[in-house]
Amino acid sequence: GDRVMTNRELVEPISRTRSSFSPKPKRLLPMAGEVRQEMEVIMATLTIELPEGAFSALRRSPQEFAKEMRIAASVQWYAQQQISQEKAAEIAGLSRVEFLNELFRRRVPASQVTLQELVKEIERDGE
Repeated sequence: GDRVMTNRELVEPISRTRSSFSPKPKRLLPMAGEVRQEMEVIMATLTIELPEGAFSALRRSPQEFAKEMRIAASVQWYAQQQISQEKAAEIAGLSRVEFLNELFRRRVPASQVTLQELVKEIERDGE
């Protein structure tokens, strides 16, 4: 029958690849209905070490775990106003719309403008 793999079996193929940086070109294609020039982005591979129980604790495969880490990190950095929405979506590997949906799902405000900044901008436009 189907054999269940242990955490060690899932992690070992990943931990054997020790290169900490290897750029790989990746093409980003526009979503349906989106008008955007095709751009080439150089992607870097980052190898991190995690406790064996990390994948089972979150009930995720290593690939799902890596995707979740990218999204969680980009949402956090965006919420801390360290990166733009566009850069956060790129880091997360999502379209801008998908990233906005992720912000909504995680209850993170999509706008980084404070009320005072908005009032100043409205007053400036009225002059």
